[in-house]
Amino acid sequence: MKRQIGLLMAVILLAAGCNTSPNSGANPTSARAEATAAIDSVSTINSAMKTHIDKLSGIAFDYPSAWSIVEPAADGAVIYTYTIASFDLNDPAGKSEGDLQSGQTKIDVTFYSADETPDSARRTVQSDVESGMVVISKSETRTAPDGSPAYYYVIQGRLGGTAQVLYTRIDGRSVGVVAYGDGANFEDVVKSLRKA
Repeated sequence: MKRQIGLLMAVILLAAGCNTSPNSGANPTSARAEATAAIDSVSTINSAMKTHIDKLSGIAFDYPSAWSIVEPAADGAVIYTYTIASFDLNDPAGKSEGDLQSGQTKIDVTFYSADETPDSARRTVQSDVESGMVVISKSETRTAPDGSPAYYYVIQGRLGGTAQVLYTRIDGRSVGVVAYGDGANFEDVVKSLRKA
């Protein structure tokens, strides 16, 4: 299980390395150096948003109504991801993280198994920093609506890409949100995570 989580993190972080970003000159930061912030329990989202409910976990999240969404084949999966984007994900000429243009955003909302925690994801990030795979340019410990810790990072891949990442726990289920590209609406998606 931990190997699967580690592999998923490595894929996400490598993909982030393929994403071009104007802010690639960040200073290395340990995952232990953190600020503290709070995640609002109520989303600041306006009426131009859609709500999606993950039927397996019973957790809902909002995303811009003009964006596209690709649902996972979650049947029997231990870890599965919804991908939302500011462009058409179903276009055969679809974009990977490395193909995103200025102003475009792709966000992955990943649901982990019931026995995984945000702390295990945090340890994986720290291992990636120690191995030289990524550099953390920003790190915060936040408080989720249920009072549990949530971990936010801005991660720079050694290949130059940047991703915003948040690991939290909603209704007993660990959830990771990763934004590539412009990162528009990342905080709105994060703040909207809730039990349906």
